Amino acid sequence: MRLRPTLACRSRTNTMSPPTVVRLLWVVLFLVPGLIAGGVVAYVIAWMIMPRPRVSSRGVTQSHQASGV
Repeated sequence: MRLRPTLACRSRTNTMSPPTVVRLLWVVLFLVPGLIAGGVVAYVIAWMIMPRPRVSSRGVTQSHQASGV
C-alpha cells in the first residue's frame, strides 16, 4: 500500500522538522478562535506551494531512501 504524502510530510522534507510539530501547529491554528479561517487559508496556500516529494521507480521517496526507511 502506498501512502499519500501529507503537508506535514512535505514540510518535514523541506525544513527537517518533525511531522508531529507541524501537525500540532495546524491543530492549534484550527482550534484557536479567530484563526480558524487563517489556518484554513494558510493550509491551502502551503499545500499549493510545497513541492511534491520525488518518487523513485520503486515508489519510495528519496528522503526515505536516504534515511533507510
